[in-house]
Amino acid sequence: MTAIVQQRFQRSGGNFQTEASAYYLEDVWNITPNLLLNLGVRVDSFDNKAANGQSFIKIDNLVAPRLGFSWDMAGDGTSKLFGNLGRYYLPVANAVNEYAGSISPDVYTYYVLDGWREQSTGGFTYLLPVLGQKLGVNDQSAGSIDTKTAADRDIKAVYQDEAILGYQQVINAAWSWGVNATYRKMDRTMDDVNFRVPASMCASGFTSWPIVNPGEMATLWCEASGSWVTLDTSKEAFLKQGSNELVGYSKPKRTYKGVEFQIDRAWDGKWSFNASYLWSKSEGNFEGPVNSDTGFDATGFTQHFDHPANNERYGDLYNDHRHQLKLRGAYALNEQWAFGSTLQVQSGGPITAFGTAWPNDSRTAASTSETNGGGTGWLCVQNCTGNYANRVFEYSPRGAFGRLPWTWTMGASVTWTMPVPDVDLKIRFSVYNLFNNKEVLDVHSRYEVSPGVYRTTFGQGQRWQSPRYMNLVVTYNF
Repeated sequence: MTAIVQQRFQRSGGNFQTEASAYYLEDVWNITPNLLLNLGVRVDSFDNKAANGQSFIKIDNLVAPRLGFSWDMAGDGTSKLFGNLGRYYLPVANAVNEYAGSISPDVYTYYVLDGWREQSTGGFTYLLPVLGQKLGVNDQSAGSIDTKTAADRDIKAVYQDEAILGYQQVINAAWSWGVNATYRKMDRTMDDVNFRVPASMCASGFTSWPIVNPGEMATLWCEASGSWVTLDTSKEAFLKQGSNELVGYSKPKRTYKGVEFQIDRAWDGKWSFNASYLWSKSEGNFEGPVNSDTGFDATGFTQHFDHPANNERYGDLYNDHRHQLKLRGAYALNEQWAFGSTLQVQSGGPITAFGTAWPNDSRTAASTSETNGGGTGWLCVQNCTGNYANRVFEYSPRGAFGRLPWTWTMGASVTWTMPVPDVDLKIRFSVYNLFNNKEVLDVHSRYEVSPGVYRTTFGQGQRWQSPRYMNLVVTYNF
């Protein structure tokens, strides 16, 4: 029997082009002297092209209506009720072009294994195969671009709906206050998805991790049959190993609710002040174009849809900071010297645990790496080794391990103005994080290395407040 060595050379890249166009129509209508109505519509088109110039995601005529109003309630400019309702389409991340449309030399070469030799690098010793006679010709079949396999043929654009309602009131010539409420909703995303389907649906599977709208219908190219296959990704996208249970990906959902109160003292040449308090809630089963939970920051290629267990959980998201307080003030001692200060206080986000497996599946549902492969909401607590069917799991909701601590930071500045007529020269010295606070902002979220084997680093800090720093800025206007 002859031992064979497989050598692979792979590189991705190319020149990519994205064409985006939009036009906007707006009409400002004074219904009454005190009521202003703003009507608008924006129409977007996106065309993402592969390195060979072919379009692989092309979405046209995305109609986004907008409606706004402003009501001078007293008719004298001292109080205003305002609102806005609109839809906003999001363009496809440019990183998708490189991922799905690269010209990727991917060459396999085969050799007879002619023994091993010892190699040392950086103090580590390992065995390197010795290449013997080359077998056959190079296999370059994997290096071509097939835009049919890159994305869902009928893919839909991602959008977010937003509603804002607010009120402002003048107290006197200097002071005013206001309150506004914001609601945002997103229930569609676009991402690369791991498909594992029965052979009866597509014998070759959909192995290119195509870009689709998870949780919706998708039409994908099947190499084995040379035809398009339409499937419901919310029900029939992933075949569990061992149990052969066919499941889908949860439909993405994300909502933001916020209410902000503000009080403002306008600058009068001597001093000014502004204070705001924001209560907000961000919840869903996906954060957006990155994974902050596990530190995965490749925009447009989150890990939420690497496995159906990754986005099962609906709850408080990583960036859910329920309370935020901001104070800002400025004071002029005289024409030469002015001082300013800011204070920001923020409550901590949720601490969520990520496991590596889930019920009725012998296949690992997440990578053991800290920042790769997403993670599940299931933690193995009994019979974690051996037959997967005997494992006992506990479901761990988002935020089950409490919240990060509150943080606060203060900044201060002093500005000197040259007291020379017609010379606008200023020197400003600023200090950030004046008290050098070092509170933890993020912790390790990976709970398991493998089913039932827990990480000792879970819950330990991995990112802290930026230390105190200063800058000096000189400006001269002429």
